Amino acid sequence: METSDSFQSRRAGAAEPNTPSQLLLATDLGSRSDRALDRAGQLATAWRAQLTVVHALEQTSEFLQSPGRKGRFWRVREDRVAAVARQLRADMLDEGVRASVVVEEGDPADLVLETARRTGTELIVTGLARAEPFGRLLPGTTVERLVRRADAPVLMVRKRVRGAYRRIFVGTDFSPASAGALMVAACWFPDAQLTLFHAAEPPFGGIVSRDEPAVEWARTARGEAERFLASAAIPMDRRASVAIMVDQGRPEAVLRDYAEQDAFDLVVVGRRGRNPVADLLLGSTADAIMHQVPSDVMVVRD
Repeated sequence: METSDSFQSRRAGAAEPNTPSQLLLATDLGSRSDRALDRAGQLATAWRAQLTVVHALEQTSEFLQSPGRKGRFWRVREDRVAAVARQLRADMLDEGVRASVVVEEGDPADLVLETARRTGTELIVTGLARAEPFGRLLPGTTVERLVRRADAPVLMVRKRVRGAYRRIFVGTDFSPASAGALMVAACWFPDAQLTLFHAAEPPFGGIVSRDEPAVEWARTARGEAERFLASAAIPMDRRASVAIMVDQGRPEAVLRDYAEQDAFDLVVVGRRGRNPVADLLLGSTADAIMHQVPSDVMVVRD
């Protein structure tokens, strides 16, 4: 069995990552988690991957654990675990997928991360929690904690599944982290149309215009994107099929506009390490995209 750093070590040792063989679905059993379940089932089938489904139960009331009630406490806990496990297995069989099921009491993020390490998970699939309104991700939620702490990429599912991902935007700031995101997108989704997407606010500021500085900025940015793509560690024929899009504005705002026009099925972005100080001081474009773009988002940590 692979170790907790299985995804990272394989990426470091090979130019092209294979499609994942171990997936993990983190679910809270809320109504919106059905979308993540459907997507995990679709990916597991397409990749012929093993799937582990994880659900964290809330801690049983201390009243049930009090002296004289411990026998009842254990029966209640075992009944809850068994009932949830049966439900999850039935849900996955409805998807045509056989899955291992982990149901335990405890903190959801901690349970997911521990299970991911134990199983050698290469992709964590999850959805919005039932408490998150209007499809917006709230700071400090389980999904955000997974993205910050997981070694494997995290796929946050918002949209209903209507087949395989066909149109994928890969965000880039020309960093090594975004190079890893491009490599993962190209190799995991070989049949999808990839668009290498770069957006930034030009140094001269102002609104998008056709004046000379704006045109020159766009030309320079596109040239940098072309060089970035030319150096990408992906097959040559795959590289030739990647489109390039350069736009002005904050990446999350521009992507939000494109998402509302149904321009893509998935956004893939890279994220630099696990440095909470850097996140606090500088913010994270990946975090902003994850919070604000109303689409499926995959975050790949460098």
